Amino acid sequence: MLEYYRVLGKTRAVDGAQNPSEVHRQVARATLPEVFFVVGPKCSGKTAVSTRLSERAGLERVDFKVFSKGGPEAAVKGFIRELHRSTASKLIVEGFPETSQQLLHFLANAAPPAKCFLLNTPEDSCISFSQKLGGTSIPPAAVCRAAKNFYANLKEILPILRKLQCLVELPNSEQIPLERIMEKLAKELDPEIILVRSDEEATEAMNACIDELCNKFNYRLLEVSKLCREEVVRNTAMGKALTSLIKAGKFITTKTLIQLLRSYLYPADCHTKFVLKGFPEEIAQTKLLEATCCSLRKEFYFYPQQGEKVVRSDLCTIETVMSRSNRLVALDWFEGEELERYYGDHLVYVLVMGAPLSGKTTVAKRIEKSGYTLLDAPVLAEDIKKRLATEDNPAESITVSLDQLVDEIKVRIATRTNKREKFVIDGFTLEESAAFSKIISLVGPPGFFVELVCDGNVLKERYKKKNELTELSEDQVAEVEKTFANYEELLKSLEPVKSLPHVNCFQVNTEKPEDMTAKELRAVFEPELILVTREASIETDVILQNLAIKYDLLFVPLTELIKEEVRSGSELGKELEKTRKFRKTIDESPDWQFYPIHYESKILIQLVKDVIKRLRISQKHVLIDGLLNAGKLKEDEDRLELRAIDELLLIEKEIGEIKAIIRLTRDDYESVIDDRVAEKPVVEEKKEEKKEEKKDEEDESAPPEDEEKLDKPKFNPEEFAWTNTEGKPRNLGQFFTAWKKCATKSIYLSEQQSQGISTDIVLDSLLSSLLTGQLSKQTIYVQVKFTP
Repeated sequence: MLEYYRVLGKTRAVDGAQNPSEVHRQVARATLPEVFFVVGPKCSGKTAVSTRLSERAGLERVDFKVFSKGGPEAAVKGFIRELHRSTASKLIVEGFPETSQQLLHFLANAAPPAKCFLLNTPEDSCISFSQKLGGTSIPPAAVCRAAKNFYANLKEILPILRKLQCLVELPNSEQIPLERIMEKLAKELDPEIILVRSDEEATEAMNACIDELCNKFNYRLLEVSKLCREEVVRNTAMGKALTSLIKAGKFITTKTLIQLLRSYLYPADCHTKFVLKGFPEEIAQTKLLEATCCSLRKEFYFYPQQGEKVVRSDLCTIETVMSRSNRLVALDWFEGEELERYYGDHLVYVLVMGAPLSGKTTVAKRIEKSGYTLLDAPVLAEDIKKRLATEDNPAESITVSLDQLVDEIKVRIATRTNKREKFVIDGFTLEESAAFSKIISLVGPPGFFVELVCDGNVLKERYKKKNELTELSEDQVAEVEKTFANYEELLKSLEPVKSLPHVNCFQVNTEKPEDMTAKELRAVFEPELILVTREASIETDVILQNLAIKYDLLFVPLTELIKEEVRSGSELGKELEKTRKFRKTIDESPDWQFYPIHYESKILIQLVKDVIKRLRISQKHVLIDGLLNAGKLKEDEDRLELRAIDELLLIEKEIGEIKAIIRLTRDDYESVIDDRVAEKPVVEEKKEEKKEEKKDEEDESAPPEDEEKLDKPKFNPEEFAWTNTEGKPRNLGQFFTAWKKCATKSIYLSEQQSQGISTDIVLDSLLSSLLTGQLSKQTIYVQVKFTP
């Protein structure tokens, strides 16, 4: 029975070993509903926000104004009495608290709020809202007075709410649409939900995943078909409604199922982690669930071993939608140890091991550029000193122990906001080598073990250069050899760690030039890029998304990302808007204003880098749609402004090496095989005019030197054919193939073929060749031309 009511969220735990008065107090609190506050000045949008939240989470909505007739103190007492009488599991209260005294009285006699949503709306915006109310508008002076009183009281309320760690500040609803505010609220209020789905032949792996999530990560399983049967058996109001639908031979509607789920997803015991099975089954159901009830954190989809992840790459499914927002994990197997990797909390860090002067710091900083966060021991030590310093004990006099450094690394890793953030650890000397075993024991084994290889003679030369010596004494030679021997002993002590199955070990020879070492490191720590450029009229969003699922690629649809950032009002979105310069395009879709060609390349590259750093788990390849699209531009002047060479160099410098470019086009502008030669203008030979000899020529004096210069023909640029491409105009494909010295491939599809499944098959075949087939070891430019 206890387990039955636990699933319903109707169980509470009270420690009965305490004194009776404390037990009574805890029991009284346990019976109170969970409370959410919505506060803000008059006409700030409190009613709109509280109404939408109550509808989404099934909360009972209460307006504190109904208790305010008897004065401030009586209002709080009446409100608390109403809480004790309420049968609702959760309440959302609009307009409370008004003062700090009311809040303190509530905390002393009830329980702390789950969340307090603050609408920080300026006075001008409040007046603007009041004027939009029409006939019931409030005089601006009254709105202004009310806002000033609210913000005066808020100064005393805020410290209390911040101490309770329940404050959520919302943006100005006049500047940002209510829908965007609701998205922010959903992140604060929605439970954490994982959807599990599988092919019919992969249910065993799916059930194993569900057991692991419930037993190890404290998720609660909600199987919709089972919940429906239980409601019918219990003969609840929902059960009666379901029974009448079944007897009438009607389907159970999506809204009814969402209403059923809402009572389980927002339980009274505040459980926030659930696994959904059996619903939703369609895209429309998924969209309605996320719009009206809760968002899905992730989907685990299991397909049969030796089978295809996606049967039809051009068919839009729930998996396509979830993959588009990088919330899909598609697997053909399940192992409990690997769940954390896909669950999102898997830690990846790099240990760089090398003898002194072998280039550890240089290698660590190179790895940092690949999207890793550098944890440098000396820098961490300085941070600890600053934090511990006082007037009597300045930072300079503080000594940081090895244990303090290790604890600092542990805290930095444990408190990371992005669970996929990766680290590289550096800065420990050989004398501090005990730190490595301590770090491994506290946070687990590293994902990468980088061993630097450097000859002893090279180390001696570097020692001389560092200390500005011409020769080394016997003692100095012995010192270098001793440190090298100590380093080899350290490597032997870490052999058990290197032999673990999930630790990737490799050696880097740092005797080579720095650029060669950097290239070697980039090949390990940075993804290879496959860039897709296309015209807007060629729709491949669904195809590319499904192919990314099939081949385990990280898909980055740049236009969608820009739209998301701009509409959300994020800092990066504001930067994008500042640099936006609208250009004329050949074809326009409804989202034409979010085309990457309207924005500055540097900010776009930063957006792509952030997405890869935030979402990439272990994918070796990243599929990017939207870069290098100057072919969409209508004006030649705009095309010249957005030079492909600049963008290509920036992509390789900041993101990773480009493995392939796939160009989907209907025109000849991007043709690789275009062998047109710029016609050189015919320049007629300048024949020197013979001057008539004058009889008295011998008598005339020679003209001055300056006058001779003036008589020479002036330089005319139009008389020359200017080119640095051997007379051939180069577009993106021609430049890329010349730069990379790579192969090219051209595919022609008729319009009839391109409307069917052929586009899907061609792209599927291309990616298969690029990733696992004949082209896997090549860099290539591919053009797919749609012909009439």
